[in-house]
Amino acid sequence: MKNEITLRLRQLLTIFVLLAFSITSCQKEETISPEATDETSLNPLVESAIEWYSQHSKNAKDGKAKDFALSDYQPDWETAAISKNSKGVPIVNVKLVNRDEYYADSRFMELSIAVGQSGQREALIKEFLTNPYESDAKMNLYTGNGDFIISGEYNNSVSQLQKLSTMSANTSCSTNPDQGTTGSPGSGGNPGPCNDDGSDPQPGGWLEEVTITDPFPGGPDPHGPGIPSPVTNPGTPIPVQPGTPGGSAPPTKTELGANRFVMKDIDQSKYPRFTTMVKELKSFVQNDKKVMEALVKWSGFTEAEILSKIEFGKGPEIVIKDLGSSSEYGYFKGSENPNVVNINASWVRGLEAANLTSTQQATAFLLGVTLLHEFVHQARFANNLDRNYEYGLGFENSSFGIIINKDNASQYSYRMYQK
Repeated sequence: MKNEITLRLRQLLTIFVLLAFSITSCQKEETISPEATDETSLNPLVESAIEWYSQHSKNAKDGKAKDFALSDYQPDWETAAISKNSKGVPIVNVKLVNRDEYYADSRFMELSIAVGQSGQREALIKEFLTNPYESDAKMNLYTGNGDFIISGEYNNSVSQLQKLSTMSANTSCSTNPDQGTTGSPGSGGNPGPCNDDGSDPQPGGWLEEVTITDPFPGGPDPHGPGIPSPVTNPGTPIPVQPGTPGGSAPPTKTELGANRFVMKDIDQSKYPRFTTMVKELKSFVQNDKKVMEALVKWSGFTEAEILSKIEFGKGPEIVIKDLGSSSEYGYFKGSENPNVVNINASWVRGLEAANLTSTQQATAFLLGVTLLHEFVHQARFANNLDRNYEYGLGFENSSFGIIINKDNASQYSYRMYQK
């Protein structure tokens, strides 16, 4: 009896400790802005930012698809922090959270809205692919309308974006009377926001290192436009390991037999390692007899047809999207889109974030096998063959004598990366 009472007391103590810990961990963390304004000026600025978001998120939802779907995200206005750019214009910075409460995201996203004296508002969306407060992070910059502008690496230690590449010229430069000229950065080491005649700068090339000083591009500046650094601290560490969603928009319907083994330009710029693997996939299949024989056996295509369809720029379209679970590497669904092979974005981000060569090769190999696995499903659908069996797994067994997964990919990656 005494032992039973002791056990009960221990159980109650354990529950009490867990409850106390959970209450402490749920306390709201205060957001501290490096250049916070006083509370009297904060409310109208935030109200103006909320009004901007309300208008633009509705327009984004009703309009054509963008590189960044703002309507899918809800600003966490409780995290709003105020800063100023080099012109002294106040900026409302707010963390963006996916509207789907079950949608864990490995990225940190922040919306920065500049509010001028005349009431004019302009915005940028900052997408950090890893936690910018803990280490260097790859960063993508979008207009407030969701058009992709530039991509680069945010250097945490010196607060700089280094080797910033201009990938798109979707945005026209504009003149804000309160802020000076703003717009897409220029190219070839000339990061000025607009040409002297007011025209857009030409995209392409590498930009000089740009010091991150402003949460919004300022006007004429000897260092070029200030590229936004994160202002709203994400708090807890953001996971970068596979298994956390956050990726691409749904695929566009295409006609059956379109033969498009292609990647969107924005995905190629976001995921250079994955793109390299896809480009080298044909060579891998050509040089691995067992893989080629397995593809012929299970796909319904001849060897020549296979080599043609897995060449970069041909075959099914690759869509990188989040699938919600790290145990799912990709999928094909003919009723959804007969010309699309879907790949789990979390694993692609894992490949881009990996530091060790062995990890990079194992992850790339896993993704390469996944592409070929789903290619088998897509091929059988296109060839009107039965789908009564998991033929993708049949391909893997024939090729490697085992089903490839995250736990064993490193043991077989030598097949793709032979010494």
